Amino acid sequence: MILGLAGCASRATQMEVARDFWTAMMANDLDKARTFVKTDNINDIDIYDAFAVEKIDLKAQRDPNEKSAIPTTLIVNEAGKQKAVQFKTILEEEDGGWKVNFDKTSADMQGSTAPEKQ
Repeated sequence: MILGLAGCASRATQMEVARDFWTAMMANDLDKARTFVKTDNINDIDIYDAFAVEKIDLKAQRDPNEKSAIPTTLIVNEAGKQKAVQFKTILEEEDGGWKVNFDKTSADMQGSTAPEKQ
């Protein structure tokens, strides 16, 4: 009976994977964060070991063709000031589930403009 129920479990949505990934990053739980990242990107998140994320805001993607690019805003603490970083968390299918493509997400982060909050 348990096997039957396990087979019916639905896979996590792109939004759930993005939320769980950034929640783990905010908690500085890199081991957990790695479980949500594509296999070939796992070691790339090590550069964000001291990433001071204070808040995460994920927006539902309204365009059905863009469901794998989740609009994301991170509020980070940089030198004692809050900074909003806006970008897209990019997800791709891997082994039957959704995973964060951290290389593409990171590239989008670096290309974002991040105005300081007053």
